[in-house]
Amino acid sequence: PLVVVLVAQFGGATTAGAGIPWTYWTLAILVAPVALSVMRLPSPVAPHAAEGSATARADNLLVFLLALIFFLVVGAEVGIAGWIHTYAFETGVASIATAAYLTSAFWGALTVGRLLSIPLAMRLRPRFILLSDILGCIVSISVIIIWPTAAWAVWVGALGSGLAMASFFPTVLSFAERRMTITGRVTSWFFVGSSIGGMTLPWFMGHIFETQGPRAMMSIVLAALVLSLIVYFMIVVWTEKRESA
Repeated sequence: PLVVVLVAQFGGATTAGAGIPWTYWTLAILVAPVALSVMRLPSPVAPHAAEGSATARADNLLVFLLALIFFLVVGAEVGIAGWIHTYAFETGVASIATAAYLTSAFWGALTVGRLLSIPLAMRLRPRFILLSDILGCIVSISVIIIWPTAAWAVWVGALGSGLAMASFFPTVLSFAERRMTITGRVTSWFFVGSSIGGMTLPWFMGHIFETQGPRAMMSIVLAALVLSLIVYFMIVVWTEKRESA
């Protein structure tokens, strides 16, 4: 988003709209070398699970809980990214121009967080990273709720939540593949959960925003994150019970 804004401004999109095509041409030029390099790589060989493997069969309850946590956290992620601009402007903590950069700050922090998560994933267990991600999101959104009229709190909340949510999706997949065989059907349930959450929670947040106000909307985000923490502990308890059986 930050690249789009900068290219559009330098291209004159803010005045005459002429810079908008150049925005997408710039993105295409940046993506083209990566796409061409990927085309030269050989296709990987699909692994086959050994017959009689203990992890060959997926645990239906575990799949449901993982899909549920995807629903909650991805919904909160899309909701924050979509509504943080409007929240900052409507509460008076930022102008329209400044509020627009909040969205870019969120996605920028998420990008930096994904880069930082690579070395962390090599040293820490997925379970610990997941707990840190969820707690980081809860603390970040709590800062916005506790100081709703402070500009610094909105910036801390946007940057902190983006940084904390960065490694969530790949870490859940890593956590799952250590406890079951990740088939196409299992993966589809994960994406169903995340897709439904990304559609319904932001819509519900918008409805609450219109009827109850911006502060109530942030309470919905916090509630979703607290529920995801509860689901996380349910997942941990269930997996430990399975492994000890």
